[in-house]
Amino acid sequence: RVDPVAVELAVRARADAPRVEERVAGAGAVALADRELEDLGANLNKMAENLKGLEEVRALRMRTDLLAESLRKEQELSKLKDQFITTVSHQFNTPLAAINWALSPLNEARVNPQKMRESIDIIAKSQKEIAAIVSDLLTLSEIGFQYQKTKTKQTDIAGLAQKIIDAFSPIARARNISLALEKKTSDAVAQVNEFTMTKALENLIDNAIGYSNDGGSVSVTLSGDDAAITVSVADAGIGIPADDQQSIFQQFFRAKTAVIKKNVGTGLGLYIVKTIVEGHGGTVSFTSAENQGSTFVANFPRA
Repeated sequence: RVDPVAVELAVRARADAPRVEERVAGAGAVALADRELEDLGANLNKMAENLKGLEEVRALRMRTDLLAESLRKEQELSKLKDQFITTVSHQFNTPLAAINWALSPLNEARVNPQKMRESIDIIAKSQKEIAAIVSDLLTLSEIGFQYQKTKTKQTDIAGLAQKIIDAFSPIARARNISLALEKKTSDAVAQVNEFTMTKALENLIDNAIGYSNDGGSVSVTLSGDDAAITVSVADAGIGIPADDQQSIFQQFFRAKTAVIKKNVGTGLGLYIVKTIVEGHGGTVSFTSAENQGSTFVANFPRA
């Protein structure tokens, strides 16, 4: 005899079996997902550790590169100091030797008036040469090797250029060199450091006069637009040999024609010009031909 209760329980168990299997399967899937998440977490932790190590390597490499660059700059500075001492010693030696030679006749018991005058002229000329060398050195000391403009103010570049021309006019007249300013703009105001910009323009005009032939001409032309001012200094002097032109802005460099024309000089003038103008966010360029003259152009922003 079949127990109806047992039959009913068997039927219910069979009906519930798929749901039980589903729950069992679901629990297994959850466990599998948990394990996968744990594995993924572990892998992510490893990746994070690897990335941290990579960042540390990058930071170490950056510090190494910075140290190498610092060492390179120190070596360049040491080399520059040696070159500086050698060049300056030589440049001072030339006028000092001339002064020493000029003093010899003055020590004689009876001095010929003509010799005295010649000696005094030599001493005066040598003194001016020494003063020029000292001026370049002081300017370089003031601006440094990587100049950036500071202490700027609104400055009338036309007025600045005219003052410099007025100061150099006696020197130009003594050699019958015409020196004039041409203004192609009525507004030549720019935000500059007046001291350093004065030094830059002085060097350009001084070079133009110094390397001109007697009876020559030097023209300073001022132009500009809404954004920038351009100062052009042109002469018809000795010019720069083609094979010297690529080095003309280097520290202590002097063209062969410059050495012949003007024995004393530091080779710092054009380097100072370039440093100052670039420190104002500008550029310096030039054109030149030997025995025909040179034109230097400084362009810098108004602001």
